[in-house]
Amino acid sequence: MKFIVGLITVLLLCSALKGERYVIEGTSMVPTIKNGDLVYIEHKDFFRVKSNDIIVFKASYNGTNIIVCHRVVSRNYIFLYTKGDNNLTGDNFTITKEEFIGKVKTN
Repeated sequence: MKFIVGLITVLLLCSALKGERYVIEGTSMVPTIKNGDLVYIEHKDFFRVKSNDIIVFKASYNGTNIIVCHRVVSRNYIFLYTKGDNNLTGDNFTITKEEFIGKVKTN
């Protein structure tokens, strides 16, 4: 149940403005990113993403397509492994090039 609540709170909802900005809804990235924060996305090459980058990606939860913002904790050539900064455990899914949207710009 805790995972389900955590996953629901990581949703990045609706507010894609010109494909560059998203309004965060949830607390999985607190204290780095807070509920209601606006994040800017750079459309970086999937293969240049590295551990510690914060990314935005498509995921499916209970048959519903959602957008998630989490930190990359590790990677290999095919998959990114992610975790919300405020979550105790990593996500139980992997991110592929097709699901990757972009990297959150810092500064």
